[in-house]
Amino acid sequence: MSNVDYIHPVISDGDGRCLDELLNMFVPETPIDRYLLRSLALTLFWGGIPGQRPAYLIAGPEIETDDSRNGRGSGKSIVVEALASLSGGLIACGLNEQMETIKTRLLSEAAAQKRIVLVDNVRTMRLTSADIEAAITAHTISGRKLYKGEAQRPNTIGLLTRIYG
Repeated sequence: MSNVDYIHPVISDGDGRCLDELLNMFVPETPIDRYLLRSLALTLFWGGIPGQRPAYLIAGPEIETDDSRNGRGSGKSIVVEALASLSGGLIACGLNEQMETIKTRLLSEAAAQKRIVLVDNVRTMRLTSADIEAAITAHTISGRKLYKGEAQRPNTIGLLTRIYG
C-alpha cells in the first residue's frame, strides 16, 4: 500500500500453491463458493486503495436436516478464524453495536493491524445499515480515539458477517 512503511524484506511472488492448500482445508459447497472464498482471502492481503474492500457473508448450507442444525458445524467460524489468524486478527462486533463504538475500537492501538471486522450471528440473509454501508466504502475511518480525541486510519478493513447457526 502506498504511504505505508514495511519493515520486512520484500516478499517474493508465489505461485498460488499455498493459497490452494489453505483453501483445500475447507469444503465450499460449489465451485463459485470456492472462488468467493479465494477472493476473500486475497482481499485481506490486497494492497489496494482503502475503502475498496467488499463485505462478505459466510453462510452454511441452506438445506435443513432432520436434526435441525441449520448450518451449525459447517465450518463458518473456522474459515473466519483461520483467515483472521493469518491477517492480524479480527474485531468481533454485535449486530446492534453502535458505529461510533466500533470506530473507537478500530482506532485503538490493539486494532491498528487488524483487517477484519466480524459481525457475528446475523440471523437473516440481509444486513442493512446506512452506517455499515458508509463504513465499508469510506477511504478513511475517522472517529474518537480513547484519551486522544479525533483520530483517523486508512480503511483497510474487510467486513465479514456470519449467519447464525
